[in-house]
Amino acid sequence: MEEKQEGQLGKPANCAGLFSASGLKRLEIEPDKSFILNKVRGARFFSADGNSAEINGDEDKAYVVDRAKFDQYLASLYNGEKHFGEKCEAVKKTEAGYGLKVGKETLTSKKIVFATGIDYALPKSLGFIVPEKFIQTIQYEFEGLDIDPEFVELHLGSVAPGFFAWVIPTGEEKARVGLGVLDASKKPLEYMEAFLNKLKIGGRFKEKNTIIEKSGGPIPLFASELGWSVDDAYVVGDAGWQVKATTGGGVIMGGICARRLAECIASGGDYNDATSDIRKELGNHLMARRVANKFGDEEYSHMMDFLKKPDIREMLEKEGDMDFVGPLIKAAMKNPMMLMKMMGSFGKFF
Repeated sequence: MEEKQEGQLGKPANCAGLFSASGLKRLEIEPDKSFILNKVRGARFFSADGNSAEINGDEDKAYVVDRAKFDQYLASLYNGEKHFGEKCEAVKKTEAGYGLKVGKETLTSKKIVFATGIDYALPKSLGFIVPEKFIQTIQYEFEGLDIDPEFVELHLGSVAPGFFAWVIPTGEEKARVGLGVLDASKKPLEYMEAFLNKLKIGGRFKEKNTIIEKSGGPIPLFASELGWSVDDAYVVGDAGWQVKATTGGGVIMGGICARRLAECIASGGDYNDATSDIRKELGNHLMARRVANKFGDEEYSHMMDFLKKPDIREMLEKEGDMDFVGPLIKAAMKNPMMLMKMMGSFGKFF
């Protein structure tokens, strides 16, 4: 059931729209030209003092997508019954399952799945825990920007406290420029204005540049205590905080959980058990975010030096995964020399 009309699915697109190639493969979604805007093969990282490092893949690592067209593409693949332009206003537990108030009607169902994004009113009414912390984001899509279409940019440190700023190329001279903040002293717009000014000073804007679209909004911060089911009610995606605390991305993890939930409903399996590995992985991302958020600009500059080391770059290019950081952590833990280099780079911090 979708409150919006079919042609409005995925709008407004409060999403950076960067999906890993491996993530789409895990979801068995073929990259389709109807929603793919660009392909990227690497990332460039920047600290506040201008120090930088580059991770360069030999092949396309991620896709930049039109999120609205992506959602519409997925909807077109579903052959079941779809309801557009209808809103569920309330849900109640009944002897038969659940009663859903939709307009003047009450629909009944034995099970219910909430994919309501950051609107937590309905899940909360059935006893689900709702998030207390959010990453606040803002994003502008520009035309007329000096970019490398094969690389995304991540700007770390005081430019966006608690998270990072990004430049994601959507095509030649086109990019999504945005940032997120967590527990920051100022509003996202103030940091955004400063970041855009920094890009302007750096000569990144063409003489003729235009803001094509503005977007943004809150991203829930994952918490391990959250349950993803209450009786025969379930949550997926942002409704279940299934979001990576490192990047704010939730489409791949939410998609994996949605597929496993469908299998559990069909087979009578346990949803929480079936997604225990995803919960653990999201915990890894949260741990990485907590460590990163203890860094200041000086530590981030040291991080750039660390990332420039040939063996570190090689490991990241080989083991790095936008969605699953567990294998990367394991690879680092198995390499004592690498741990010593890490301690040497961040010795003052640790």
